[in-house]
Amino acid sequence: MRLKLCLLSSVALLTMPCVASAAVKQNAAHKTGHQAAPVHAPQSVNTAEKAHTVVRHAHALNATSEESVSVVGRTRTGQDAEQSVSKAVMRQFVPGTSPYRMLSRDAGVNFTSTDPFGIDSFGANLYVRGFFMNQMGVTVDGVPLNDQTYQSVNGLSLASAIIPDDMQSLRMSQGAGSVELPSTNTLGGTIQVTSSDPSDRRGGKISQSFGSYDSYRTYVRLDAGKLNSSGTKFFTSYARTDEGMWMGGGKDQFMQQVDAKLVQPIGTQSRMSAFFNWSGLTQWNYPDTSVGILQQDGWRTPNLYPNYALAKSAAVFPWITSR
Repeated sequence: MRLKLCLLSSVALLTMPCVASAAVKQNAAHKTGHQAAPVHAPQSVNTAEKAHTVVRHAHALNATSEESVSVVGRTRTGQDAEQSVSKAVMRQFVPGTSPYRMLSRDAGVNFTSTDPFGIDSFGANLYVRGFFMNQMGVTVDGVPLNDQTYQSVNGLSLASAIIPDDMQSLRMSQGAGSVELPSTNTLGGTIQVTSSDPSDRRGGKISQSFGSYDSYRTYVRLDAGKLNSSGTKFFTSYARTDEGMWMGGGKDQFMQQVDAKLVQPIGTQSRMSAFFNWSGLTQWNYPDTSVGILQQDGWRTPNLYPNYALAKSAAVFPWITSR
């Protein structure tokens, strides 16, 4: 804008010598007695007026035009780094897959289980950078589950706390957990599970899976949609899992679950939600076997169910086998 002002002022200055030279010529003509033709500079005057008009217009533009730049920065250190599993990634797994299996995609996480869905808590093992699962702080919608090991007296297994199909996201922090997380065992890190919200539209979903050893799984979900003008909505779901034993005697791994969630918006920035879960699990564990048991009974016969007499005899007389 400064360049324009300089050029315009130069134009105005250039018109002044032209007018002055015309006046000198007119005076000289009077002195010599000759009548000189009048000299006019309308073009120069109009140019000066246009220059002043442009200058006023430029000042008006400067007065009305404003620009603002906003820069937002966030620093994340290695201590606060989290690995997340989105809903899109969860859909890549077989419905009902254990959340721990989904997290094992990340480096430093190792999960093993004796069944494909990970509902056998005795045979499920999770290690995160060498820390065992009883050293991980696990929460579902902020509710702590505490100890994740088998027969824990102060914890609830994640497989029994929520149906995997009803999860919205998974977040895991490897390392010491945050002091804000409500858990008593965060030495090896934290795992935070968030349940999915009910859909705004009424609808449902049905999923059916089949597998070897007469295994199958059924999942049904119903969404009520928005019930009123305030946006109240809820969903309820049911899952049934029946897994056949792939080795030894015993019945199937059988599990039933029911989930429900209610969401009530409060204004435009707040809301209230409630999550409900019920689960019933009947599991026949795969006992640990020794080299002697494998040599005598084979790797597919770790127990003697339902022959209790033979099992008692084998306990009293170790040389008795099931063969």
